[in-house]
Parts: sequence; structure tokens; C-alpha cells
Amino acid sequence: MKVFKKLFFIALLACFSFCFVSLANVFNISKEVYASPPKLMAHSTTTPGFSFYFVSLANVFNISKEVYASPPKLMAHSTTTPGFSFYFVSLANVFNISEEDVSPPKFLVRPMTNNDCYKYSGKIVPKGIMMHSTATPGVMAEEWFVLWNKSYRDGVGAEKGQEVCVHAFLDDKVVCQYLPWTHRGWHCGRAKPGGPSGNDTHISIEICEPGSIKYDPERSKIIGYDSTDKENQKYFDATYKNAIWLCANLCQKFGINPGEIISHKEGYDLGIASNHDDPEHWWSFHGKNMNMFRADVFNELMNRTFYTILQDKHIRKIFLT
Repeated sequence: MKVFKKLFFIALLACFSFCFVSLANVFNISKEVYASPPKLMAHSTTTPGFSFYFVSLANVFNISKEVYASPPKLMAHSTTTPGFSFYFVSLANVFNISEEDVSPPKFLVRPMTNNDCYKYSGKIVPKGIMMHSTATPGVMAEEWFVLWNKSYRDGVGAEKGQEVCVHAFLDDKVVCQYLPWTHRGWHCGRAKPGGPSGNDTHISIEICEPGSIKYDPERSKIIGYDSTDKENQKYFDATYKNAIWLCANLCQKFGINPGEIISHKEGYDLGIASNHDDPEHWWSFHGKNMNMFRADVFNELMNRTFYTILQDKHIRKIFLT
């Protein structure tokens, strides 16, 4: 029986090695160092954003049937371990895969049942995610429930008499879901009267801004903020990480391509949202942009997929130690 088990694992190793050698040929992997990764672009909800985006575990990587750009070459690293381990290590390094997912934050579900959006809005089939930031420094995720769980029709409004509601708020400590994900949010308006709206297609996420940000009187431009301050950087890193976690979960739940994650600013550029600059107007102070964020969500999904495939403890022991 022991001999049979050894033969079985040898055969399994050979099978994995063959598969990943094939992957190496598909992706044109060599030991040379290639150019930096391509820019990841956001497209309309009917167009896939990544030319390579895994859809099924069976394929591991599922190259889009419609090629929008030539597949990038992946950098392979030298290793003394042959076969599967060689290519797994190479792909793991390219996609920044680690053995741990992004740690989940505290998650609260508390529907805003008194908000007019919850009462009267319709349903959507989510095709993408739109990222916002609040432009209201220092007001944290749980506080927005008190501010927005009101009816505009009763004369109290949600925010200065505006009818607004988003699916989720997050800060450095908690993610709060305030609308069902398939509920039509009121979060981005339209680029022009009568035009299309991301409200019909996108899940909305508001990132709470730190109290240290100072705006002009119109709240349209940041006029004071020190990104080198340790507390500001710590807060930003935590909110950015929580946003990756939430977006990765939503991509998994609804089959959303990470390329369909856009900002409010990009929504305006695409003609499906009002003219805002968030969240890039804040993120840029920390050297982050939406292309980086989409790539980070993609990496998180890749991480989860690889370690879902390798669930068997014996296989993990062979290939990951």
C-alpha cells in the first residue's frame, strides 16, 4: 500500500508538472526579466477589463476569448525544485501571492430601512463596483447610519436634503453594509440629464476620510493634508486593505471582473456618473490609483484561488514546503 501511495503521488506530481509546463508555454515564461506589468484599464460594464482573468478553477487562468491586448510575459525565477514547484513559485511571485488572504475586517449588516432608497428603489444585477470617498473628514462608517437612515420625503433628508444611499461604508476598523447588494443605490447620478447611470449597474462603496483632511469651502479640493504623518498613513493603509477585501468578496459573489471596479471619477469619464474626483483626489497623496487598486484586488483573488485548489494537506506539504 505504501508503494502504491508513493506511485500515486509521483504520478500526481508528474501531472501537475506537465500542466504547469503547458502554462509556461502559454504565458511564454522564461528566466529573463521582462518589462513591468501592463496598465490595467477600466472598461464599460459590457467589456471585460482584463485580457487575462480566471473564471473557473479548472482553467486556473482563463484567457479571455476576445483578446484586447497581447498576453503579458511573466517573469520566472530560478529554483532548484523542478516541475510544478518551479512554475508555482514563479507565478506566485509575479502575482504577489502569499499564504494568507487579506485579513477580514469587522463586518456589520444594518439596512437603512428608513432611507427612501431602501423603500422605493428597484433591483439591479451588479456588473461592476464604484468606489467613492466621503469628502466628509472624520465621520466614520457606523456614524453614517444615523445621518442617512432618514426619509427625504419627511423633510429631514439624507445629506442636506439630497436623496442618497450607498451599499456600504468602510473605515479603518469596520465595513458596514447598508443596502442589499442587489438593491439599486443612489450614489453617482448621471454625467448628463437623461444619460446612463452607474446606479443601474454598480455596487457602491464609500471610504470614510480621516479627520485630518482639510477642504476648501466647496468641499471640492483638498487644501491641507500631510500624507507623511504616520497616523494618516496607518489609517489610509487600513482602509485600502479593507476595500480590497470587500471588493474581492463582491467579485467572487457576483462574478465581477476586477477590471469593472471603477472610481466615481472614472464613472464620470465613462459618462455614467456625475463630475467628482473621488477617491483619487485623496489616494494620490499616498501614491495609489485605481489601476493599482484593481491589480491588488486581482492579486487577492489569485491568492484565494491558488490556495482553494491546493486544499489537500498532503499536496500542500509536497508543493508548498
